[in-house]
Amino acid sequence: MQNIKHIFRHIYDWVLHHKVITGIFVFAGFIHIGIIFFSGSIICQKNACGMYIGGLHFHDSLWHLALANSAFNKLPFQLPVYVGASLQGYNYFIDLIIYLLTKIGISALISYFKLIPVIFFLSFSYLSYLYAKKTNKSQIFIACFLFFIFFGSSFTYILSLYHFKTLSSFYYAQAMQSGRMLLNLQYAVSLLPFLGSLVILKNKNLSLLHIFTLGFLLIVTTGFKLYGGVILLFLLGTDLIIRFVKEKKYIYLIKSGVIILASFILAVILFYNPFVAMKSGAVFIFSPFALSRQMIEAADHFYMPQLVQARYYLQSVNPHSPRLFAIELFSAFLFIFLNSGTRIVGFIYITAQILRKKITKDEMVLFLSIIFSTLLTLTLVQKGTWWNVVQFYGYSLFLMNYFAAMFLYKLFSSKKLFLACLGIVIILLTLPTNIEQMSFPFERSISITSNELKALEKLKQLPEGTVQSLPLQDTAYISAFSGKKQYIADEGVLTIIGIDFRGRMASIKNINSINLIPQIQYLYIKKIDYKESQQIIGFTTVYENSEIVIKKRN
Repeated sequence: MQNIKHIFRHIYDWVLHHKVITGIFVFAGFIHIGIIFFSGSIICQKNACGMYIGGLHFHDSLWHLALANSAFNKLPFQLPVYVGASLQGYNYFIDLIIYLLTKIGISALISYFKLIPVIFFLSFSYLSYLYAKKTNKSQIFIACFLFFIFFGSSFTYILSLYHFKTLSSFYYAQAMQSGRMLLNLQYAVSLLPFLGSLVILKNKNLSLLHIFTLGFLLIVTTGFKLYGGVILLFLLGTDLIIRFVKEKKYIYLIKSGVIILASFILAVILFYNPFVAMKSGAVFIFSPFALSRQMIEAADHFYMPQLVQARYYLQSVNPHSPRLFAIELFSAFLFIFLNSGTRIVGFIYITAQILRKKITKDEMVLFLSIIFSTLLTLTLVQKGTWWNVVQFYGYSLFLMNYFAAMFLYKLFSSKKLFLACLGIVIILLTLPTNIEQMSFPFERSISITSNELKALEKLKQLPEGTVQSLPLQDTAYISAFSGKKQYIADEGVLTIIGIDFRGRMASIKNINSINLIPQIQYLYIKKIDYKESQQIIGFTTVYENSEIVIKKRN
């Protein structure tokens, strides 16, 4: 009891002496946890009940729940929305963890929407504070770093104000921002081993134990997000080269490099099954500036039709024109500016450090990693969903938080009123998106009705068999709640993974041909979307309510 009192007293004293930092943690907790915690809960509205799942989570969360509930019951792991296909080319590590948690009685819903987000936030808060303190013990710097690491946001709200006269930055697809990390749970948890690696690299000397630990953290990061693994591999390699070349430890550099590279290769083989995934073509294709061109092409972005016309003309007559390259670079700058938001000031700090020749080894490693991830974003497209390479840039923004914090710290440390006011302006320009996000926990509506949940529970209780929904569903929610695999569903995920689903898609369009597909054991029919114009031959109704009909093969 005495020890418990001592711990609480220590916490009380710390909070008392770190009021600003404590305030940041509290506000960040509301912003981050609030965007996900209430999803997966049962609510009632206007005499109707059902499950709430936030719209920004709806598709992806159902896909991950489907994996956790139906993909890992046999080896090789199976694709829940395309029965018979193995799980390939996808970061399923977090789903495997959720599956293992179900084996000790923790439901996938609880793990995904509540347990993991809370554990993430507490762990991320501690590691962020630890990294900031190892960098600079000043409370001002720590507060600036935590501000950007929790609230760093884009300038998309400026576009929404201009085009739609409303503060709604969520209109725009963008790289992952600080305040929205938990919209992509795999990205969020990948930052824990990533940040842990940065903390280890703060050590002046790296032992062999440190190297093996970094290798393990690289495996975990890659398992959660391939994009993060690629960036961390570059960051670790850059740090080790600069560190050990300076110390002239060339043999140790080779040993360390082999450990780190082997860890990454092991993670790719273990989690992504590249030998199968590559059969449908390369995952990434070289296509410079494909992602940034929408900045001047899209009507709801920085629409510049004359520049677009000039670019198309130059591409056709002189693809090596300096003017064409200038247009492409301008589009790339707009992409960086829009996504970076106020973190763009970090480039001022970097430039000043380089010109004054005061840039540290750690800062050089971070800066080179930012350049690397930015180049990957702007020069590649991805198989399936071409614009998915924007996820590389999320790690650029994560690292940019450091430089933005340094710039803000310099402003507040200068003791000049004008610079302090400039710092306040930067903070104010960062907050609109986060303030907008505060309303999300209070905007709850029924996503899946109680009648459909009952039907899914009934389907779960039926003997094992493949399900086909009528009409075809664009999410994996049937597998998520029933645990059963589907003949075909979620075209978006199949496209990303690289599955050729055209044959199956055509086979279910003719209702008379469904009986000829032996894999299909159950039909899950949504009455509101599908009207039976004729009896489905070979199937008998085994469950029905006002919304759903479940039919079983005779």
